[in-house]
Amino acid sequence: MTAYIQTQSGRRVPLSLEIASTPYDRALGLMYRKSLNDLHGMLFVYHKPSKLSVWMKNTFIPIDILILDSQGVIQCIRQGQPHDLTSLGCYAGLSQYMIELPLGNCQRYGIQQGDQLF
Repeated sequence: MTAYIQTQSGRRVPLSLEIASTPYDRALGLMYRKSLNDLHGMLFVYHKPSKLSVWMKNTFIPIDILILDSQGVIQCIRQGQPHDLTSLGCYAGLSQYMIELPLGNCQRYGIQQGDQLF
């Protein structure tokens, strides 16, 4: 699926996203992948807002983790390193979506908290 992040600076960043909407797909995520192309990633869809977190078990590539509310607004961005078992989340509010992209994509394209997915 193609989606876009509208940045607060007015830039529209195109993303190519795989969808993970089942419990199995969300649990598997990007585990065991050896590479991920620039601006390609995974959109995790949860059926109701909750406090989301992720860890990097069996994940071989470093990633940017974007946690979004039910309106698609980025609440926070975290960086995950391969095989890190630390829980990475955003606990300021309830979230319904998460996007994982190659590490550095947020900085490279100016994606930040408050930007909007559409």
